[in-house]
Amino acid sequence: MYEKLVEAIDQLNERESKRMLLHLFREAEMAEHDLDEQRLRSVFQRMYEDLLRLQPEQPLTEAALNHWHIVFGDSVAGSLKVGLGSIHARRERIRVITTDLSKGPLTHLDEADGVRNRMAWIKELMDGYPYDDDSIHSLADQLDAIRAIPERVPITIWASDNAWEQCGLDLVVYLLRGRMNPIHVINPSVYEKQLSEELGEERHSAYSGESPSEMLVMLFKKYAQNPPLNENERRQLENEWQRLSDDSAVLRIWADGRVQPVTREYFDDDILRCARRLARQEEYSRDGFLCLRLIGEVIGEVHEKQWVGDTFIYWRIKALVDAGKMTVVKSPNKLMHQQLVLNNRSDLND
Repeated sequence: MYEKLVEAIDQLNERESKRMLLHLFREAEMAEHDLDEQRLRSVFQRMYEDLLRLQPEQPLTEAALNHWHIVFGDSVAGSLKVGLGSIHARRERIRVITTDLSKGPLTHLDEADGVRNRMAWIKELMDGYPYDDDSIHSLADQLDAIRAIPERVPITIWASDNAWEQCGLDLVVYLLRGRMNPIHVINPSVYEKQLSEELGEERHSAYSGESPSEMLVMLFKKYAQNPPLNENERRQLENEWQRLSDDSAVLRIWADGRVQPVTREYFDDDILRCARRLARQEEYSRDGFLCLRLIGEVIGEVHEKQWVGDTFIYWRIKALVDAGKMTVVKSPNKLMHQQLVLNNRSDLND
């Protein structure tokens, strides 16, 4: 058993190591004032069990190793593939939805016409932004691949607390309505938030793709054999998808524990605030600032409270230029590489 413990400790990343040490120091401090042996025993037992779950060779049942996994975005798919490989799970059983469902129309997305309508909107959004044309047209194939998952086999859906992944969770459960597949849901951001609070960190990852592979596999080993969604929970998610797909909004955020449709102008104030901050900097005061730099500033600022993709911010910057809020002063082929200036210089002190 000692050898297993050594292997498990060796698998800890920096944040997990800090978390374990912090727990130990807190318990030692509390024991100085009020020694509760039963509580200490319980705490150490839980820490010990968590450590063993971090072992790559920790065995899972054959059924758990044969789960199909559904994720949202290539980054989380790559991390999960690495993690599943470390426990000899079926890495090829990962299905990915790559389109960001927090933006764009969702109406009738389970049908061919709805997919075509969304793809046309995405093409307009991406005008002037570098993209792979195949990625725009891949959604129909990705939805078909999810429908093709065999009946009755267990499915794990990975969805953190952001509009993209939660919309995806709702859509997938809706696509699988009436099927007998047991559906499990793992939310990495809940664990990330708990870990950040314990370490006294102000920010935590709101997107599963930002979680390291060792954390994903630890969460899978911890929750894979929990009970799947019951009939009522599945119906609630199906109803949530119908609510979202019936709404004509093209932007959604995560607020108050659910996905909320908002106006397309929702992030405009953040964009203009970041533009004013850049314009006040001496290096940008005369010749303007790069559109690409502004996109980065906005995403960095709103990431604390919302997941938002760079393409949507780019689209709104184009709209603000068209509305006369900013002007292009240097014009390469693509707007994202152009230099911008604010039109109302009196706003710089806001």
